[in-house]
Amino acid sequence: MFREPFVALRQAGRAGAARSEAELVDRARAGAQARPPRVLPWRDIEEYLDHRLKGAGSSLAEMKQRGLIKGPPAPLYFADGVTPEFATPSGKIEFYSPQLEAAGFDPVPRYQRPEAGPPGSFRLLFGRAPCIRSAARSRTRYCATRWTRTNSGVNANVGARLGLTSGDYVRLRNQDGVLSNRIKARVTEAIRSECVYMVHGFGHTSRGLAQRIRPRCERRAVDHALRDRSR
Repeated sequence: MFREPFVALRQAGRAGAARSEAELVDRARAGAQARPPRVLPWRDIEEYLDHRLKGAGSSLAEMKQRGLIKGPPAPLYFADGVTPEFATPSGKIEFYSPQLEAAGFDPVPRYQRPEAGPPGSFRLLFGRAPCIRSAARSRTRYCATRWTRTNSGVNANVGARLGLTSGDYVRLRNQDGVLSNRIKARVTEAIRSECVYMVHGFGHTSRGLAQRIRPRCERRAVDHALRDRSR
């Protein structure tokens, strides 16, 4: 939040390499695979941005021309002396929502246990590497030289049962039969026995990206390819 609100345009300076896509495309794909499917009403990212900007009295064409649009100064939360009101039937913050209850949902969110996998399966965890804080960093040449490969964290007891040692190559298969490219196991006591871990945003399978950015790391394991369901 800013006391002087503004909208600024950030756009690509050149076309993306290989199969790199806008986040909206990924969301549209995930929505189509959801149960039930959720289809976005926009064909591409520009149509989406134009829709959002027109709701604020501007347009994408205007943003491309001006680059930055400032609004009048405004209070961060509520103006001094004004009683706060919220867009609820009571006008207050509602921890118990009659609207959600009337629509058939829990009026107070309740914990829902994740679906259990098949016997002998593991729950996939993913996180960041120190020099790759976002997926975009995995396509940076300098970062690629600092972190050339990821690995899969496996519990020490599980590793002993499966005959795995650190450095062995393994493949991960999800509940729908999607098989990852090979990845080195890292046997450790720092992870629970029902989980495996890998770095997110690393190891794109597009040959175009591999040849341009990461020639030594072509066809590594990709965590988002294994996460093909949303709930």
